[in-house]
Formats: sequence, C-alpha cells, structure tokens
Amino acid sequence: MKNSLEYLDKIKIIHFHTKWSLSSKNLVNVTKILSIFYKKKIIFLRVDIEKNKDLIYKFNIKYIPTLIIFKNGIEKYRITKIFCLKMIYKKINEIIFKI
Repeated sequence: MKNSLEYLDKIKIIHFHTKWSLSSKNLVNVTKILSIFYKKKIIFLRVDIEKNKDLIYKFNIKYIPTLIIFKNGIEKYRITKIFCLKMIYKKINEIIFKI
C-alpha cells in the first residue's frame, strides 16, 4: 500500500456525475484521456451524486456534470458547462505550472 503522504501535493480532479446524464458520459471519455496523459501527476476521481447526495451540498454542486480541480486541498478551478479536452488540458497546465 502506498504512503498517503505522497498524494498530498498532487492535483486532484473530481468529476461529479450521474449515470443518466449524456454530458457526464461524454466527460468520462475526456477524463480518461487526461488520466492517461497525467498518470503520475494528477489523481482523477468520479463521484456519482445519486449515491453521494451529501457531497452535492458540501461542494455546492449546481450543474451536472461538474469538474473541480484541487491543488493542495484547495479548489483552484470549476468547470460546469463546456467540457472541451483542450480547454481542460490548458487549465490543468495553468494550475500545475502557474502560467
């Protein structure tokens, strides 16, 4: 088992979704591509809000799907309407490299 300390400084991206949302399904493909590209730099998580309704309020989720990018446990960016691979890639790099 890996030491959890090695994950503290990693960027985490949480995809809040539902199984019935077509946009959520499309975003899964985008996050799969990104997870391959950023294999050791970013942790990707998917949260089905129908199974985790308490997280809707905790993270103030108003749109499905929602993608939240965290760095050092702090929300750095939230994407709720446009899920373009190029746009998400650009935003991730801005956060990683502080462009």
